[in-house]
Amino acid sequence: MRLPDLRHRLFLALGLPLSLSCGGPQPGPGPGGGDGLVTGGGGDTTVLFNTVEDAPPGAPCGVDQIREVVCGATTPGTCGATGDSLTSYGQSSLHVTQGSYGAHDATFADFALDPDRTAAYQHSLAGQGLNVDEYCCYTRCTPLRVATTAALDVPLDHTVSQQCIPAPEGGTRAPADGDPGCPGAVELGGELRPHAGARGEGQCCYSVAVYEPPERHYRGRAARVDGEVVVAEVAAGQGWRAEAAAPDVAALAPAVRARLAAAWAVTAQMEHASIASFSNLSLWLLALGAPVELIAATHRAALDEVEHARVAFALASAYGGAPVAPAPFPAAARLSAAGGLEALAVETLRDGCIGETVAAVEAGVAAGRAADPAVAAALARIAEDETRHAELAWQIVAWCVRAEPAVAAAVRGALAAELAASTKVGPADDPPEVAAHGVVGPAELAGLRRAVLRDVVRPLADAVLAPA
Repeated sequence: MRLPDLRHRLFLALGLPLSLSCGGPQPGPGPGGGDGLVTGGGGDTTVLFNTVEDAPPGAPCGVDQIREVVCGATTPGTCGATGDSLTSYGQSSLHVTQGSYGAHDATFADFALDPDRTAAYQHSLAGQGLNVDEYCCYTRCTPLRVATTAALDVPLDHTVSQQCIPAPEGGTRAPADGDPGCPGAVELGGELRPHAGARGEGQCCYSVAVYEPPERHYRGRAARVDGEVVVAEVAAGQGWRAEAAAPDVAALAPAVRARLAAAWAVTAQMEHASIASFSNLSLWLLALGAPVELIAATHRAALDEVEHARVAFALASAYGGAPVAPAPFPAAARLSAAGGLEALAVETLRDGCIGETVAAVEAGVAAGRAADPAVAAALARIAEDETRHAELAWQIVAWCVRAEPAVAAAVRGALAAELAASTKVGPADDPPEVAAHGVVGPAELAGLRRAVLRDVVRPLADAVLAPA
């Protein structure tokens, strides 16, 4: 589908006048930025330890300690003395602690009830028809494992990002150069991370290496836990295969088949994760009182993703010569439907309005050049489904803005960040025999993304956000 046609279709789906979609060329995105690699210097990296100091809820924590918070529902009608009385979890601020988030999680046994934060949490839930007396917050002074410096190892398939934590309330024994209120290195996720600078008052930020899967395979709405994309592992199995997706692989060289098997396996992981993402989205919409039409469309989209995953696993199996299926996906239980209209609108812009639209265009381009009829048919269906998912995403953002006009500013900011990041250029594309089996190369996909942002997303955002 041509980008002007796609833009017009989305305008019609939103009930917007087509005259708004026919403006002149839009300026391209500005220069993009990125996190620089920050490593610790030489010298001693002796690790310091702190013991937990008993501190009442709300009281300042000690040296090299930060206050962590966990909130959620507890035994009906009561707020237990410690956090292990929680039966489900909502808002939290956990920077070092990693709980399993099961019922009565013993991880939070030494988190004490915090009356002030509990009152604020209950106030934020008022008006949602909940018995707010059942919702409580617990806090703890968590000791940091710190050092004066640390090195950062960045594998080839990783990028450098930042993870921020509150500055230790009682100061630190291992101050960073130029930032004495922050430790020079902190253990996060089991590894020492070097100081990377401050981001906002009262925060300390650290460089972390983050795995970055190939962007080309991000078809469908991503599943995220704490902002990070999560997928199930691929395992041997036949339960997810769609029999109609049976390409002719006899004439393909072994290296090409291996490349295609790997590409379609990653696509299958993303499509499978999208089932969880749309299921979680339906809960989020229910929690915020969204119209029934949006909730029904979200469930239909989840069923679309079931079929997409079956097709992708079938193609990965055919090219690889052995049946594959998703392994158990425990991270799906950690997706959170907590958050207000602003968080919903920003995430939907990123993963729906942009991600689903790019996915629709990518699948359409791949279908148009696919030499195998089975692959072409599968991609054509995916392209149509993803277009409807993009329509749904824009309808959700429009509803959020109508319900709370102040949301528009956050959406504009998120779009500006995506435009700036779109200048990134992917590595070289695959050879033609790979592209002929439904794989759009990273360099071409980066160009498609820039075009979609310029010619489809930005005009739609201008129209949707204009009333606000």
